[in-house]
Amino acid sequence: MIEKYDLQISKDVLTSYRFTHEKNPIMFVNITGNTSIGIITTSAEVLKNTSTLVKLAPEWPVYKNVNIWVGTSGFATPKNIKEALIKFRVESSWISSNNFAGSDIKLLRWDGNQWVTLETSEKDKDSTYTYFEERPMHFRHLLSVD
Repeated sequence: MIEKYDLQISKDVLTSYRFTHEKNPIMFVNITGNTSIGIITTSAEVLKNTSTLVKLAPEWPVYKNVNIWVGTSGFATPKNIKEALIKFRVESSWISSNNFAGSDIKLLRWDGNQWVTLETSEKDKDSTYTYFEERPMHFRHLLSVD
């Protein structure tokens, strides 16, 4: 399942890509531009298994594997992106069935050699989902998320 949107990215302006497909755990990818670039496509690709770009499968339970792509190859660099923030959701029943607390849930990315844990915090919950946010950081840390 791939969901993608085209939005304008401008210098020092927050651009919020909102993902709405029910099977997509990614809800928002918020980007603040380091320069005015124009219309940029951002997509979230929900995978059946670990991405073929990854050389080492994770050793822990994975809720969903997702590739997040911002622009074309070479676009997602600190030259173009000042900050990025990802908001996502996890079914609360999955958290419970794995005996996890909300604080155990982390967004990880593959850096080409290893899994890197991104600073993640629980924000809210309802009867179905628990909602999380990866804290904003410089975009070079978020070039791809899996």
